[in-house]
Amino acid sequence: FFSQFLYNTVMAHDDHNYYGSLSPDKYLRRNNDSLFSTNPMYSSPTHGPRGMDQREIGDEALSWELSSAKSGHGVQQLRDDNLTTFWQSDGMVPHKVTILFHKKQVISNVAVYTDYKLDESYTPQRIAIKASSSSLHNYENHIVCTKTLNEPVGWVVFPLPPHKRQNKNDKFLKTNKLIFEVRSSHQSGRDTHIRQIKIYAPNLNHLKLAQHNKSIFSHYALGNRDNHEDDEDDEDEDEELQLKDKG
Repeated sequence: FFSQFLYNTVMAHDDHNYYGSLSPDKYLRRNNDSLFSTNPMYSSPTHGPRGMDQREIGDEALSWELSSAKSGHGVQQLRDDNLTTFWQSDGMVPHKVTILFHKKQVISNVAVYTDYKLDESYTPQRIAIKASSSSLHNYENHIVCTKTLNEPVGWVVFPLPPHKRQNKNDKFLKTNKLIFEVRSSHQSGRDTHIRQIKIYAPNLNHLKLAQHNKSIFSHYALGNRDNHEDDEDDEDEDEELQLKDKG
């Protein structure tokens, strides 16, 4: 019986083509449309978000905090690049993972590894991701992404847009705190399993971030500079015409 169970488990991994990859990093870093999954909700290790070059910044966080955890299934298991381990909550919903950075980070995606075939009623179903903004000593949490999962197997990618307090020219989320919430699990399960969480930022080596996240003042400054350069060109042309007339 055990050997048959083990065989079925391995075959399930093989069928979905995700067991061989401990992380989606190398696939997320590829700028290749052919790697984009036909189902945008789920991304296996052979499929990542389209047209984005990214780097994983989870290890740069100041702290990872869990709302609850069963002994031996905590933050270490959530970040150990091992798909056979997992965080298991041990409390009331919503189950939360709070990631705090020492300064604001530009964030494009969060990737989560889940496996319904192994975790069943522990598999997350309704997910919400919040980002914090601060003004002096007032802190607000803004919902930037919600998603309902349907028996997911593999990496699930959550694109994160700017929160409402950012200026209108920003293309990416900018925050120093993310809150990942599991609001319900499949089959009305009480607790949840998450096997890995990855946080991605645009790769600054390949992306001119200033063109995507800059304040409105930068646009005005750029416009004034261009207008000033145009005025200088006009003055040069006038001087050339005056010299020709004198000649």
